Amino acid sequence: MYRQRRGMWGHSFQLYAVLGGRKAIEPSNIVLVLFSSCGVITVVLAILLIYRATLSSKEDDQIFIDVAEHLHNEEQQEIIAKMTRLRIPIIALTATSAVLFLSAVSFWLYQGLKNF
Repeated sequence: MYRQRRGMWGHSFQLYAVLGGRKAIEPSNIVLVLFSSCGVITVVLAILLIYRATLSSKEDDQIFIDVAEHLHNEEQQEIIAKMTRLRIPIIALTATSAVLFLSAVSFWLYQGLKNF
């Protein structure tokens, strides 16, 4: 079942699907959801990048290993392991954020050109 609804400026009709008494998501809400989810993903990505930077600042470039510095070597290995584990989530969040941002901008431009 479909229902027609007058647009904001009254000069166009938009078709909305009514499913079980609920309307489908309006185009402006889709853009809002895409930009909001992109923002949330980007904030999580920024937190991970800051965490990786703090780990990186604790990492030493050179380690002189002798018996007395064995604990220092273990700490450095743990830091390197943590940084290695962060690599895949950072790449995934970067790709997800980019896809969401490009989708939101594309949909926003499409809506703007459609109403032009």
